[in-house]
Amino acid sequence: MAVPLSTELTPTEQIEAAQEEKVAGTIMPGGRSVDLETIKFVDAVLEEWLQKKGLRLKPERRAGILAVLCDYLAKGATEKDLQEMLKVLSA
Repeated sequence: MAVPLSTELTPTEQIEAAQEEKVAGTIMPGGRSVDLETIKFVDAVLEEWLQKKGLRLKPERRAGILAVLCDYLAKGATEKDLQEMLKVLSA
């Protein structure tokens, strides 16, 4: 479900409205199920990578990266693919 972006809103307000709609859309009944084991695995891979790089992420950025990586893994990616994706995301 898309959020119509009014020209009366500032760019920041438009982004916030779009983000609010996206979050609401992800928790609707009948949505994709969440596999806790997959999330734990991806989080461990991300944490290990962050420690090796000496990086820290804001919680919202980390959540976004976890979502992308979980989706990528669900489409058949391997742990090596996740490592490569992290390199791309950090570029």
